[in-house]
Amino acid sequence: MSQWHPYLAQLPHEYTLMMNFNPDHVQALQAPYAQQIATATIQQAQQSWTEVKGLLSLLGLPKKWCSLKAWLWASSTVCSRTMHVPSSSAGALTPFGDLHNYHPPPPPHYPEIEGVSACCNQDRVQDYEDYGDGGYSESFQEYCLYARKRYCKGEQVFLCYGKYTNLELLEHYGFVLAHNPHDEALLPLSAFPSSFATYLQQQCCTARHCFLHCNGIPGWQLLQDLRCYTATPMERKQLGHLAIAGERISLANDTEVVLMLVLPPLSAGQRSLHRCTEDSAAITLTRA
Repeated sequence: MSQWHPYLAQLPHEYTLMMNFNPDHVQALQAPYAQQIATATIQQAQQSWTEVKGLLSLLGLPKKWCSLKAWLWASSTVCSRTMHVPSSSAGALTPFGDLHNYHPPPPPHYPEIEGVSACCNQDRVQDYEDYGDGGYSESFQEYCLYARKRYCKGEQVFLCYGKYTNLELLEHYGFVLAHNPHDEALLPLSAFPSSFATYLQQQCCTARHCFLHCNGIPGWQLLQDLRCYTATPMERKQLGHLAIAGERISLANDTEVVLMLVLPPLSAGQRSLHRCTEDSAAITLTRA
């Protein structure tokens, strides 16, 4: 019996990575962009099997190991359990090393929106320091795991292997986190006035930049674009550099940014009704 048999025998018989999803699983994702990613992942996995199944037969493998089901199992094993080694782009299976559960790195630094960020950033008090790390050591010629803190007997040792959104974790590893500081929610361009989509095209920005962090704060690029878009021509000319630096142009400008994020698309005439004085803007943000 192979020395690897005890390890191989304890590998999962089934995986929950996206490539294994059925149509019901894809539908359950609800968000259109998530469904598109899942569908593309499934198609890519099936296409790779189509391209390689002739070679699998030539290798003389039993028929069951040449099936799509077997290919998805093998692909899921490689995708979710291998660790990087310089000698192989596919990585290497690492007994014991792949038993650690994932812990995300510390949360990102969120942009500040006047009257909003102070409230939404309260969840950053959660401790994200108890994560481990690992890497291949050229000097030792082995994979080394490093603890970032002292662990007590019986305490679980986590491994951090990068920054991922929940969608990326589901795609590559088959799980999601209940509290992921790096999770994002893409916003469809239909959530904004059509003129904003045109503005993004003019600025050579993509829809991928239109996302909210897990605490509802827009990403840096989206916030910059919203501040410049809602600014008056004079503000854009004289204070546009502030938006590029991640700072607010004015209190009223940040008010309009918040309105664009919480209200449905408005016409130019309707938006003008929301352009208010500094005092009324302060009241609006205080209530928010």
